[in-house]
Amino acid sequence: SPDMRMPWPIEFKTSRAQYEPKSDYAKKLEGYLNQLNMYQALMDEERGGLLILYLCLRQVGTWGLKPALRFYKVLFSKEERAKKLKWMKDMVVKLSEAMKTKQHKALPLCNEWMCNDCPWIAKCEPWKTDLKRKKYKPSNGDVQKGK
Repeated sequence: SPDMRMPWPIEFKTSRAQYEPKSDYAKKLEGYLNQLNMYQALMDEERGGLLILYLCLRQVGTWGLKPALRFYKVLFSKEERAKKLKWMKDMVVKLSEAMKTKQHKALPLCNEWMCNDCPWIAKCEPWKTDLKRKKYKPSNGDVQKGK
């Protein structure tokens, strides 16, 4: 559930990024926005808020790293909400089917950052469908972390 409803959903997040996005917010905050957009779709709410505590932000004109709080107002159109809600319903059907048949390969891949600590990565084998993920392929029986 959203972290706060006043009366629209607000998500609280933390980030260790040293720079806040100056452009292309949708791409750089994709994971946070995806979660917030799901709440907006479920609540049929155009407005949403993303409150991010940057733990170690570099600020122009200052020395070192300092925490900073940023708020982003997020608008999500009726058409976008309907599309997200349809995607969520479709995923329920796909997840239910995958659980029933024990065939996870029909599911879309998770976001790449989730591969870092995924306990199922050896069974999922995301490198077979996304070549950028071959850094996670097991080597000598161990699962490589993405670095």
